[in-house]
Amino acid sequence: MKKNGYTLIELLALIIGLGVVALISLKSASYAFVDNTEELYHENIVSILECAKQYGSDNLETLKEEKELIVTVNELIEKNYIGSDENGNYVDVRDENETLNNVKIAIAYDEKNDEIKTEVVN
Repeated sequence: MKKNGYTLIELLALIIGLGVVALISLKSASYAFVDNTEELYHENIVSILECAKQYGSDNLETLKEEKELIVTVNELIEKNYIGSDENGNYVDVRDENETLNNVKIAIAYDEKNDEIKTEVVN
């Protein structure tokens, strides 16, 4: 370093170093602004299907007799298989004014594999 200031090399090294730090920070921070509502919606549907599978397991005799049951999210809420908000609604993450209460789920028993299968139907 000179007595009265910094050399051009020192200033360039500082600018490059700050640029690298800024680049890394911006790349990491950019994930905070990603819209992941579709991913959350998919996770909610998977969770609903798992709760419906549990419902089918708890009602296995009826399921074996009828081969398939159709239930709504609202029925699963009423039977305490799924939690809801204070109004008894399962809010759709894609639109806070909509609910998933009327989504229908088919629960079927597969005798061959001895397993319960679920899928969303409308």
